[in-house]
Amino acid sequence: MKIIYNGEKQFAVKTRNHEFIVDLPEQKGGKNEGPTPPEIFAASLGTCIGVYVTSYCNAKGINCKGLSLDVNWSVSDEHERIEKIEIEMTMPDEDYKEREKAILKTAGHCLIHNTLHTLPDIKLSIKPKK
Repeated sequence: MKIIYNGEKQFAVKTRNHEFIVDLPEQKGGKNEGPTPPEIFAASLGTCIGVYVTSYCNAKGINCKGLSLDVNWSVSDEHERIEKIEIEMTMPDEDYKEREKAILKTAGHCLIHNTLHTLPDIKLSIKPKK
């Protein structure tokens, strides 16, 4: 993945053969031409959970076409961090009820969710442009 500064508060993200813009709203100095970093973060968690849940449901014959996830978070006023994330899944019908606990357990095993519970070692460095 490569992230390139576009000016002001905007970055281009390039990964595999995909590209998208990350930007801040106008009131925070951006042009509002893309999602913010926290929105990307929350979307990453929500879609990772969605992938795991739909894989489980498809394997068990549970209808998940039309599954949606509402992701909400709050930021600590005291610290520069997201302090709480709430994700509510809406299933298209009620055939999931007998396996609700298993679905929630599966959701909790997604890569991003697991990463948040055991924080990775992050190494930052700077190199000069060649």
